[in-house]
Amino acid sequence: MNLAESSVFLATTARIRNGKRQGMTISLKLMVDYLVPRTKWLVVLDQPIRSDPDTASVHSLYIDGELNYTSRYKWAPKGKARIMLSDMIAAWDSGRYSGYRFDLFIAGDVLNAFVGYWLRKNGRVKRLCYVVADYTKDRRGRVYNILDRFAYKRADIILNTTGKDREDRGLEPKAGAFETDMPSLCPPVEPENFKPRNGHVVGYLGSLEERFGVEKTILAMPYILKEAPDATLEILGSGPDREKLEKLAHGLPVRFWGFLPDEEAVIVASHWKVGLAPYDDTLKDVDSGKLRFYAFCGVPMVISTKTPLMVDLVNKFGAGIPADPEPEYIANVVMALLSDELLYEGCLEGCRELVEAHESTAYFDKLFSEI
Repeated sequence: MNLAESSVFLATTARIRNGKRQGMTISLKLMVDYLVPRTKWLVVLDQPIRSDPDTASVHSLYIDGELNYTSRYKWAPKGKARIMLSDMIAAWDSGRYSGYRFDLFIAGDVLNAFVGYWLRKNGRVKRLCYVVADYTKDRRGRVYNILDRFAYKRADIILNTTGKDREDRGLEPKAGAFETDMPSLCPPVEPENFKPRNGHVVGYLGSLEERFGVEKTILAMPYILKEAPDATLEILGSGPDREKLEKLAHGLPVRFWGFLPDEEAVIVASHWKVGLAPYDDTLKDVDSGKLRFYAFCGVPMVISTKTPLMVDLVNKFGAGIPADPEPEYIANVVMALLSDELLYEGCLEGCRELVEAHESTAYFDKLFSEI
């Protein structure tokens, strides 16, 4: 595909506050960053996730790598029950009335794929690309599976999260469709991120809810403090359990940063020496952006043994150490990384190797030359 002469529409789901994209999946955000300077026309529709029910979609147009305009769909109905439908209408409206026919429509979820299909049917789109977001057949429910099947069977290009998506679905794409995996991607290496750090700052990035194990990070702190009295824990993220977690952390050296934009989150994490990912087994088959964030920031990680795919990724590059997600076991592994410089430096180098292996530019160069 000759991107320099192409028009592309990318519709995805994100958390948007104050006009800033904060929650788009890492790989799709990297795709946007890649496409902006390389396409003739690029339309990006950022749609708020259901936890931001009062935020309207943002529609941006880039021409020859420059932002031409940004508009917000203020008319969209509010409320969690209606937000997904309103954003489908926004995607249709953007595609239909943008005044341009698109060579490629990239759908960041099943509902956007449905919109892309109808735009193609009406001659507004030449090819439809369906990006699969963490497909898990038994976790998503019947409606999602129906929509996913519809999108999968009608897409011209299918980008799975992993090869396992293809196996679990058990379907064949339409004749002539191009199907591949879009692995965990990272921004290009920033050498400054891989300088060894002093101090005993431990970090957590993620949603503040039970299945992500954030409570275990706080409960591990008393064990860590016995060995490293100057240790601190910093928590980046928002979620339904924040108030409960703040009460649990009372009297401990724990700081809650809340949800920060990507560029601000990287600055905070640049002081961390260890990153924690103590998931429970409800996320055992999900490949997380958390690990890519830690690796990019040069933060060796403690990864839950309950998540085999993520453990495999960490072990492959030696970017961290698996631990049973119970407070005392987490603390033991954290202390090993804080106290053993050779172990820490080896994991730091593993983080660099993980980022280099998953660097986004080379992947997208290859992908768009093939499609």
